[in-house]
Amino acid sequence: FIREPEDFFQYQCANDYMPITRNLSDKSVEEYKQSIKVYLEFLEVEKGVINEKVTFDSFTRENIKEFIAWLTEKNCSKHSKAPQK
Repeated sequence: FIREPEDFFQYQCANDYMPITRNLSDKSVEEYKQSIKVYLEFLEVEKGVINEKVTFDSFTRENIKEFIAWLTEKNCSKHSKAPQK
């Protein structure tokens, strides 16, 4: 049985690996959690991969490049919708 990605991240990575092995602060761990949540959103919206189907194979170089482009596009979209002064 494989845990959902958020469960995996929260229990193994966020609670064990990052604070203990990597000695990261709580704030850093929270920032990583937020980044993973946004990446999972990208996978679902853009790739049609629901959280329950995400595996380590979902973290390819190509997906990461597309994710960065997607973030850039989302950020530009937010700014372009802002009222012009």
